[in-house]
Amino acid sequence: MSQFDIEELVLWTDAWREFREGKYTDAYAKCKQLLPVLSEDREFLELAVRCSYKANLYTESLSLANKMLLLYPDYAVSHLSVGINYEFLRTPSEALDFINKAIELDSNCVDAYEHRAGVLERVGKYDDALQDYAHAIALCKTKDSYAKYIPYYKLCQARCYASMGKTDEVWHLFLEIQTQMGDISKGLLQFCKLCATGPRKHPDYIVTAVTKYMESGYKIGLEDRQSIMSLLSSALFPEADE
Repeated sequence: MSQFDIEELVLWTDAWREFREGKYTDAYAKCKQLLPVLSEDREFLELAVRCSYKANLYTESLSLANKMLLLYPDYAVSHLSVGINYEFLRTPSEALDFINKAIELDSNCVDAYEHRAGVLERVGKYDDALQDYAHAIALCKTKDSYAKYIPYYKLCQARCYASMGKTDEVWHLFLEIQTQMGDISKGLLQFCKLCATGPRKHPDYIVTAVTKYMESGYKIGLEDRQSIMSLLSSALFPEADE
C-alpha cells in the first residue's frame, strides 16, 4: 500500500467501511478523491473497481479495471475485474475470455469460478455453470473465511436447476441449505432475492420455488409472504422501484 497523509488515510478507511456496509456509491466517491494519489496502487485500484461496478458504474469501472490490467498483467484479479464488467455489460464472450485468463493465473480464485458460472448461466450453459458453482463450493470448503458463501453458491445452483425445470433438485438444495441456515424458509427467501435482483432476474423461478415449497407441506409466514411478494413485484416491474 502506498504512503499517504492522515486525511487520505481517513478517506481510504471510510471507503472500505462504506464498501463493507454496501454503500457502494459513497465508497466510490471517496475512491475518486483518492485516485490522483493512488492511481497506480494495486490494492486501491481493486477497491475502486469493486465499488464502481457494485454502484452500477460499469463504464468507469471498466476503465479502472483496464488500467489495473495494464499495470498488473500477471495478477488474476486484474483480468477478473475486466471480465466482471463485461459480464454486467452483457458481453459474455469478452467476459469469458478475461475470466478464463484469471483462472489460468489462479486456479484457486473462488470469485472467478462464481462469475464464470454466472456468465455461463446467462447464455444457457447450465451444466457448465453448475460445475463452476460446484468448484467454487469445493474451494470454499478449503478456506475458512469463504465457508459462509457456500449457501449462496448452492442457491445459485438452485437457480440453474430452476432454469432447467428440475424442481426436485431445487428442493433438494433447499433442504441442504436448511442445515446451514437453520431454517428452510430462509433458504427460500434468499433464493427469491437471488432471482429478483442483479443481472439474472427470473421472476418465474420465484413462483416455481414457492409452489414447490407449499406443495411439500410448508407454510409461509405473513412477513416472509410480504417479502416474497415485494421481491416478485420488483423483478416484474423494476421501473416501479426507480
